[in-house]
Amino acid sequence: MLQQFFLGKAKKHLDSGNIKVFENHLKKANVALLLNERIINIPPQIIPDMHAQLPEDIAFTKVQDDIKDPSEFDFDYVLILTRFTKEGSSERKYYKFEDEVLLTKAIFEYEWKTVVKDDQEERAGTESQHKLVYMIKYTDYVGSIAEIKQAAYDF
Repeated sequence: MLQQFFLGKAKKHLDSGNIKVFENHLKKANVALLLNERIINIPPQIIPDMHAQLPEDIAFTKVQDDIKDPSEFDFDYVLILTRFTKEGSSERKYYKFEDEVLLTKAIFEYEWKTVVKDDQEERAGTESQHKLVYMIKYTDYVGSIAEIKQAAYDF
């Protein structure tokens, strides 16, 4: 069901030359889903540890007695769902600074404008909310943790 959701959105928002390749990645590779959502005002210095914990948790899970097939956790790619805003046609403003780091490794990305509820419209002005999906190699995700740490201290 999630696979169909992301593929459906890709068919609407990803350039047509990449749709088949994206679909093959989703259907044939082992893809992890990362929902990059958290409380906005978490101190930036904590964020790298949150990302570093994920590969550690995966490694821990693979050695548990109740895991029948540890290879299920040998991820090839990470599909990341996040959000950003735009003011008119200006550049993206990311809620999470690590998206800027991870996006440099993206092999696919697509976005769509989200609907703002009536009570938020007045506050939003010309700012529009967007969802962003991007895919990176799992090894690139793990390799980017040091860059996320540096970005947190530059923040």
